[in-house]
Amino acid sequence: MNDTRRVLAAIATPIVLARLRALKTPADLKFEAVENGLAFQARAWHRTFDLLVAELPFLGLEPTRFLRTLRSEECASANSPVLFLVRKSYDSKLLSIAPSLLRLVTTCTSLSQTLKVVNETLELRDRSSVHLFAETEVIIDSSRLQRVCQVENVSPSGMLLRMKRHLPLGSVVPFTLRLPDDDTPIYGRGEVIRHTDETTEAVSGVGVRFFGLDGDGSSRLAGFLRAQPHQARVIR
Repeated sequence: MNDTRRVLAAIATPIVLARLRALKTPADLKFEAVENGLAFQARAWHRTFDLLVAELPFLGLEPTRFLRTLRSEECASANSPVLFLVRKSYDSKLLSIAPSLLRLVTTCTSLSQTLKVVNETLELRDRSSVHLFAETEVIIDSSRLQRVCQVENVSPSGMLLRMKRHLPLGSVVPFTLRLPDDDTPIYGRGEVIRHTDETTEAVSGVGVRFFGLDGDGSSRLAGFLRAQPHQARVIR
């Protein structure tokens, strides 16, 4: 689970926050949001994030001071990329920031552009929202549960399974994944690492991190994903 990508966001506009939260549907993306600039700076200081996203202006967040603190050697996220979503009227204020502080900083002025940059930065393009089916089997409280689940989202490292009953976090799930027009299923095992949040996500289910796929399963799944259109990468 060490390759789970972490995103920290300071967003005030509800629709922007909702669209960013929706990107965590893949099993290997963890999204955190804060309510003020002080908390944003403190979390970035103490923990390493793969991407920091901030809407400007944002309560208590002054970009020059934040970037100066962020790029300190003592900061855990010193080398993390930063994405600023700015109103056009605010964009000119960023011009006064020293070029040395703008290393790894991207500025966007629209939601669609912001989501595109997030997808590219976190390399989410290898995921596909094509609907497959997975047969799973798990033992809970001495009961063996077998079911066929729709795969809402799949990547080389994990998948999101639609189900109303959430399996316990940490459950080991043997599964059989069937690709279209392929008579030979892919066998593998994974771990339940998260539950969807039904207040912010349209899908009820669990995120599964792959432990590994048997035989040539990894190469077959990767080939299948490469062949899929990526229309779902940017949510408009």
